[in-house]
Amino acid sequence: MSLRSVLIHFQYLMLLILLTAAVPVWAASSCNVVLAGKYANTGKSYQFEMSLIRDPNNAIKPLREKIIRGESVHGEFSETLKRINSDITEAMVNFRGPVKDIAIELMAEIDSGLENGATIYQVNHWAMKYSLLMDINLGKDPAVWKEIRRGGYPANKLAYYETKLKEMEESATSLRTLFSHEQTYGPGSVLPIPTFKSLSFEDMLRTPSVSWLGLSNKMLFFDGYISPPSSYFGHDLSHNVRLRSAASKASSTTGIPREKMTNEMYQHWQETFSISGVRLSEYIRRIPDEKVRTVIHVFLFEYFHENELPMSLDQMLTFFVEIQKRQKDGYYRSSVTPGYLSESFAKTSFERIDSGFYGDDIKAIGNKLNRNERAAVHGQIIEMLTILNQ
Repeated sequence: MSLRSVLIHFQYLMLLILLTAAVPVWAASSCNVVLAGKYANTGKSYQFEMSLIRDPNNAIKPLREKIIRGESVHGEFSETLKRINSDITEAMVNFRGPVKDIAIELMAEIDSGLENGATIYQVNHWAMKYSLLMDINLGKDPAVWKEIRRGGYPANKLAYYETKLKEMEESATSLRTLFSHEQTYGPGSVLPIPTFKSLSFEDMLRTPSVSWLGLSNKMLFFDGYISPPSSYFGHDLSHNVRLRSAASKASSTTGIPREKMTNEMYQHWQETFSISGVRLSEYIRRIPDEKVRTVIHVFLFEYFHENELPMSLDQMLTFFVEIQKRQKDGYYRSSVTPGYLSESFAKTSFERIDSGFYGDDIKAIGNKLNRNERAAVHGQIIEMLTILNQ
């Protein structure tokens, strides 16, 4: 740790000691207002995220180039980093002992990063630690803490933090080694972007070159369960690893072994994916029936996100035509798709909609489609892909 970080750490610690001594227990939450200081009004503009969604290829190129050159990305992530420190400040009253020290040190590191610069790996590592601190903050409620520890994690909060951080760091390490070093954040890679923004199916569809890593300070619903912040972030982290293989899946149609694929080849595929995602989203917007639009978004999300298949329009058409042959009464059946798409698209889409996997709102929309309308959705997807492939 640098001398400056040590001094900042010491200043935060002394301020906390003075405030704790001066304020009665019943008024401890008022410390948050004092400590929040420059983080009190961070806002929620999400300008960086919106630029990626509006024009994914052109917006991601300068970021990728900065990363390749080893330059700081703290400007792009300043809103996210300030929000992290704001949340930690508000939660500080619920941290004790070594956990409080960890929180203070993390805030000092982020302060330094905002002032002096930070790499994308640092930003993601800070986001990872933040998600664990938010778990511990929510754990002030014993019933919630029991739920957070589901899976056999330690009851001691420092032990919980250290155990789960190690697991998540191992996932993060795999992000850096899945491809060769120059391809990790190079032209053909999928960039991990931590964000507090709520993303729609359309947002995800438009940004196949981005792996969004969700941040939250609350328990939240995803993939059919209520889960803590670290599970939300960690789940997306695991998707990042698998999404990175999409370009190599697509490239296999060329017959070129992955080890012989160049950065330029990977870049071609990723740019193709982004263009395809934007064209799909703009086509779907023109579909008049909101129910059908929603279900098509779910189907495509199952394809490119849950199954990590390439966003290549011709390969998507081949895939869905094959699946339609195996369809019965509007539902997908377990099947292995042909050739390079040797993935099992097993009992998903409508079954997940009906089970509440995507939440009650999506389930209610699915329930409004009758049997014939459900059967027709697949044909509409194929019609859309056929048009876009012309």
